[in-house]
Amino acid sequence: MFLTLIAQEAAGSKVDGTVTTLERILEGGVPLICLCIAVVCGVAFYWQLKRNNKLAEDALNKAEKREEAAKNAAAERMAEQEALLREMLERDREAQEAQSAATAAVEGFTRALQDHNRIQNEMLDRLKDIERAVRA
Repeated sequence: MFLTLIAQEAAGSKVDGTVTTLERILEGGVPLICLCIAVVCGVAFYWQLKRNNKLAEDALNKAEKREEAAKNAAAERMAEQEALLREMLERDREAQEAQSAATAAVEGFTRALQDHNRIQNEMLDRLKDIERAVRA
């Protein structure tokens, strides 16, 4: 803005008999010049601050969106891991049931073999008794 005023004055837009803005500022002396510079700097500072606030707000919004996306992704991963864990637990339970059934089957087979051996031993003892009775 201040530079625009200077450019207009330098271009010679002065009409005879009128006092330009630049001449008025210069006639006011150093305090008026400093005041004009301060006003220009204040306006520039305000616009820069406004721009910085907008950039900060945009960056904050992007960060919040990234955070929300990260939370959603983490929740999805947790749900997948939970489903996998449940599946693993189910398979483990089924494996334990199968192992228990196999153990029971082996124990039953072992008892059947022991009974068979006992019966076979009893039969051998009877045969020996019969053989002794026939020899005697």
